[in-house]
Amino acid sequence: MTTAEEEAGRWCVKLAGATFGPAEQTEFDRWMNADPTNRAVFDRALAVWQGLYDIGRSPEIISLRATALETMRRTYARKWSRPMTGKWRQISLAACILALVSAGVFLHGRAPSYQTQIAEHRAVLLEDGSRLSLDAATKVDVDYRERRRDVRLVAGRAKFDVARDAMRPFIVKAGEKTITAIGTAFSVEVLETEVRVILYEGRVAVDDGAGERILEPGSELVAERGQRESRIEPVDLARSLSWESGQLNFMREPLRLAVERINRYSGSTIVVTDETTAAILIDGVFNTGDSAAFVEAVSTAYAVQVREQDGRIVLSGK
Repeated sequence: MTTAEEEAGRWCVKLAGATFGPAEQTEFDRWMNADPTNRAVFDRALAVWQGLYDIGRSPEIISLRATALETMRRTYARKWSRPMTGKWRQISLAACILALVSAGVFLHGRAPSYQTQIAEHRAVLLEDGSRLSLDAATKVDVDYRERRRDVRLVAGRAKFDVARDAMRPFIVKAGEKTITAIGTAFSVEVLETEVRVILYEGRVAVDDGAGERILEPGSELVAERGQRESRIEPVDLARSLSWESGQLNFMREPLRLAVERINRYSGSTIVVTDETTAAILIDGVFNTGDSAAFVEAVSTAYAVQVREQDGRIVLSGK
């Protein structure tokens, strides 16, 4: 009699194949509903199965797989008296993976990380169906668990389209802020001095350690880093997403924030030397990566002086 873990491994193999049809779907649904524990066992198996792409080629995992296969071969020598077909090799591999999970091999800090470089944009489909859109120079760490989905925005900006799962809240850490959602769409941005959260649909709760603030669609939370105080403002949702289509749209934006965002797309770093210049409010729409046009527009429209120093573009008051 097969165990639930072995059955879960078998279903991982079938789902990964190209011949999974209506009959298999009916059988799979019947198995999932036959025992309340089957779903949890399958979720664990699927998380491991999907995580193999990133870590399966590491030397330590290859060694552990080989050891597990050899142990199983000796234990079930009579059952394996004939050469295994490709299908049964896959099933045995799935069983080995599940055995390694039971031993805790995959449960210690090998969570996936997604990162973009300067001027790079990336879209990611997470294992639960949630979609992740990364702005340039952004890093996101993902750690999915049985009862919660943890994400940390280390740097940059990301938009999250969260798949609904009432049993596993979707939790984003950004600086000192914690954003919790179930099924919704929102973006989070980590700046040098601020954390910003924009809600597009659904509801999210933002916890800064002093209490929760609830956002409604069309609003933006702006929180100073290192401070508990925050404010909620209305936001133009279409304008706030212009970065996904290759433009940065500024409306009365402090120059220091505009420069920080422009730098995500340019190899030529722009710096602002004084607080007065950094506080200038600018307006305009700029193509991402065209820092020269941005600098020219700022120096022409405002009292800003431009010079090059140590390979950087320096902006200061005239």
